[in-house]
Amino acid sequence: MNIAAHIAFYYVEHRLAYVEQILRNLSAIAHTIDVFVHTNRRLHLSSGSAHVSVHVIQHSLLKLPIPRSAYDVIPLPLREHLDPHLMTWRPRRYILENLEKYDVQMYLEDDIGFTNESFEFWIRYKDICISNGYNLGFLRTENDSKTSGWFCTDLVSAPKKVIYISTEPFVIIDEPYCAFWIYDRTELKDFTQSEEWRLRAGQSDVRARAALGWHGLDMLRYKGTVIPLEHVDGGTYVVRRDCKVHHLPNNYIGHQMFCTVPFPIRGRIIANKEAQNEADIFVVDL
Repeated sequence: MNIAAHIAFYYVEHRLAYVEQILRNLSAIAHTIDVFVHTNRRLHLSSGSAHVSVHVIQHSLLKLPIPRSAYDVIPLPLREHLDPHLMTWRPRRYILENLEKYDVQMYLEDDIGFTNESFEFWIRYKDICISNGYNLGFLRTENDSKTSGWFCTDLVSAPKKVIYISTEPFVIIDEPYCAFWIYDRTELKDFTQSEEWRLRAGQSDVRARAALGWHGLDMLRYKGTVIPLEHVDGGTYVVRRDCKVHHLPNNYIGHQMFCTVPFPIRGRIIANKEAQNEADIFVVDL
């Protein structure tokens, strides 16, 4: 299997360690991987693995005295050379040019700990989710150094609804953002032909939107984003632990809104008669 991984990295010295950690993680995946680091600085990075090749692509960012009042009328192609926040959209041209070359392509923000365990989880569940109209979700997590506990970075509340795909329970995630995306060739081709592939004027939070992929709540491709549940004991279920990806900075720990839902999420499935067996309520044990 040929894989391409694209990382958008606007150079900040202390964040270079996160990029190097990503490369170490990817080197544990037993497939041929080309890693493209899209950055604004000249870098030398080593993969440390025979089957992983690292390519640094340096993008120019022009510094022009553009008044803020005129910014919104600048054409998007020019704006990409002016705004460092739009560095995250630069990989899309390279992804598009290599659609036929790779079986799988993925995009990661520069601090996402995607691992071989994450990849195997995706391989195991992606097809059953796609064939039923769902996106396979991941949970971005952080580690509290004081308690050694793990928490969900992006969820402000625990999920509450369960669906069944081929008799297997999946919990529906209300916040599908996990700062990366991964698609096989077929799904990616369809993505590149959709309206969501292109950056449009007026979109909010454009830097993060590049990492949202094709499964945003305002997008129409999927019915929703789901994560499989596994039975542990009695009536208790837990989200599969391999859905976890580590947000390496751990900088949401202690936040009043984020990192309040413990990982892994545990709960009991209770039948919801009003849903006529289409969905059950997931009562979470925190």
